[in-house]
Amino acid sequence: MYFCDSEVSNVKVRANIGQIMLYQSRYSEALPIYQSILEIDENNADAKQKLLEIHDYFIEKGEDLIDIKKYTTAVPYFEQALSAARLPQSVKKLADLNKIMMNPERAEELYIEYNKLTREKEKIDFENARREYINQGKQALEAKNLAKATEFFEKAFELKVDKDVFVFLAHIYKKQKKTAELQKLLDRWKKKINEEGISFDDI
Repeated sequence: MYFCDSEVSNVKVRANIGQIMLYQSRYSEALPIYQSILEIDENNADAKQKLLEIHDYFIEKGEDLIDIKKYTTAVPYFEQALSAARLPQSVKKLADLNKIMMNPERAEELYIEYNKLTREKEKIDFENARREYINQGKQALEAKNLAKATEFFEKAFELKVDKDVFVFLAHIYKKQKKTAELQKLLDRWKKKINEEGISFDDI
């Protein structure tokens, strides 16, 4: 994404103001500043990190209040934490708090969100692990370490049917003249395709 000079300058000014607010422990005032940076640049890593720091601050304050059973006072702290970052575990903590406070409708709403966020995170973690195996396989292949390359590509292939990974493995087995392994790879490929009900073009 391209940003004009005024937008870049605006982000820098806001980041400086936000940093001052954090230094002065004015977390409630820093929160909207970093949120506004993400409205300009949604991929701004520094703003995302600062929002996580703000989130952690409010969670800690809220948990301290729960420890002394000041549940009502704790709620706004958790709400502010979730304004900074809607992390699954934090959503669940607020759901648990509402359950204690006998607010079943709000608790149920938050538990539903928690389950949704958890599933989304699992999908992201799964895909990140798969991509990491592929990257490690490529690096091993470049280093001519076929044994390691095979190991990583096999792990990626077990996680998901992927024709690029299949091609990498087929290339390695052909190069090593491992006919039996190549045939087993083809058989596994066909089995996975049939089990998941997809065509080669869909992969």
